[in-house]
Amino acid sequence: MKNTLLLLTMISVMSLTACSHENPMNKKSPEETVEFIKKASLYASDKMDVKGSKSVKELEYHDCMYNQFINKTFCPKFYEYMIEYAKKSGSDFSSLTIEDLQDKESYEKIDRLYFSSVIKTVRVSHPKKGLF
Repeated sequence: MKNTLLLLTMISVMSLTACSHENPMNKKSPEETVEFIKKASLYASDKMDVKGSKSVKELEYHDCMYNQFINKTFCPKFYEYMIEYAKKSGSDFSSLTIEDLQDKESYEKIDRLYFSSVIKTVRVSHPKKGLF
């Protein structure tokens, strides 16, 4: 009886560790993660009817991670749409959870690359000659 109980305990522990979840943002390269986050942010922004340029929409995730002034109901819903995109994409990010998205440590690993990647795509308009 004692041996059976010990065996069942060992099997349970092994099963739990085998099923442990690792944040997909930590498993992929920073570049792949940034591209996914930009696409998921754009998708979620469109679903939530966020107004603004593509760059503004791609940065909504950044805003949710650091901006305390965003409506408290916006970001949880935004994250849900990002998860929806992840599942639809069928990519390696399809196991992403809201907890993964809110993980500041994981986000900090890609923050600079993410922000600079979006900023590179911003077009700066120049004033027409003769106006100044």
